[in-house]
Amino acid sequence: MGGIEENYHTSGYIEPMGTRTDYRRKGLATALAKECSRRLYKMGVVRVSIASAPETDVSNILYESLGPVSTRRAYRYSLTLMA
Repeated sequence: MGGIEENYHTSGYIEPMGTRTDYRRKGLATALAKECSRRLYKMGVVRVSIASAPETDVSNILYESLGPVSTRRAYRYSLTLMA
């Protein structure tokens, strides 16, 4: 679910997560993210990151609700290859 960055022991990460449609809006994913953050904090982590696609995605609603102090947008480049 999450872990500590290998070379920066005060930085951690939470893996992207989602909730099945039937169970959304019940606070389950929020509780899971907060518990993961709490456990990482107890291990000395002071900054946690969650990577997500920059496109509109239902999981981004969850991540925004956690109150991030900063957000960095990623760019995705694609190239159509022709034979």
